[in-house]
Amino acid sequence: MATSKWLYSENVFKNVTKDNFIKMRIIAIYTKAVLTARQTDTGIAAILLIYAAICDAYIALYNTWIESGGEHIGSTSEVKGLFKNLSSKLARQWDIAIQMVYDIDSDDYKRLLPNRRKPFQTKKQADRQAAVSALIEAIGSDASLATLKAQIVAFSYTLDASILAHQGDMGSTEVLSDNLEHQRIGTAEGLVQVYASLMLLNLTDLKRIEPFFDLENIRQKRQTVFVEHVSAGSFKFIFIRTFKPTDTFTVENTGDANLDFGVSQTRTQPFSSPPFLSVSGHSNSTGNGTQIINGSFRFFMVVNNSGQDGSFKLTTNF
Repeated sequence: MATSKWLYSENVFKNVTKDNFIKMRIIAIYTKAVLTARQTDTGIAAILLIYAAICDAYIALYNTWIESGGEHIGSTSEVKGLFKNLSSKLARQWDIAIQMVYDIDSDDYKRLLPNRRKPFQTKKQADRQAAVSALIEAIGSDASLATLKAQIVAFSYTLDASILAHQGDMGSTEVLSDNLEHQRIGTAEGLVQVYASLMLLNLTDLKRIEPFFDLENIRQKRQTVFVEHVSAGSFKFIFIRTFKPTDTFTVENTGDANLDFGVSQTRTQPFSSPPFLSVSGHSNSTGNGTQIINGSFRFFMVVNNSGQDGSFKLTTNF
């Protein structure tokens, strides 16, 4: 008789962060923050004492990994453009959007941006990444900033994906990446230990465990909105998919450059065939799976052949 895996024989924290150091960082920090805030509750301080050391070790190694690869990553037009956009236009836009809701002298504003725009303009990439994550967490379920939060989350996904796309190109950080992978697995095991300890404390009401974990990131969700920047004369890999005829998507060109969309056989080379969709600056266009289906060509890309930087928002229905 065929048997299926028992749900609780799997380490969900390990599975959802596979090949994604950034996602583990977000999940690990979230749990530590909640444990820290609740450490006066019965039994929590003992859990925090063990887990904090595990979490801190992962974050320290992650930051070293990012900075060691920073010279290489920062030299790519894609990531360089994203960080430049974050430190200037986006930091300014987010600050203004928050001030439209909360006065700059209010406690709510100071809670969201205690150091205003400075965290998004620091020298270290890891610190700027952390600042984005911190703002998302600080906004939380604030309905008045829901639209802004969605925009920040979309940018965070784009930044994370861009850095991950260059992991394999870091060469000199290969050993460090291996070490971080071991630390990722150790942190996943530490999170399971936290979960088990919390279960023992809450046997009669397991729902009380949920706030200790970043369920939004633990539950695997397919990204459906891509807000991207593509430098002049360059191309960018967006996602990989085996397209179906029923797939549809919308492209909003938010810049001046004309952008071409197509599929390639590899994420490291632009498509050689004519684009299936060309979108002029400051215009919208829609596409569907029947335009894209092309054998082994599964890497969805954008090409900017113009002499100026471009930007766009792509929304999928799949």
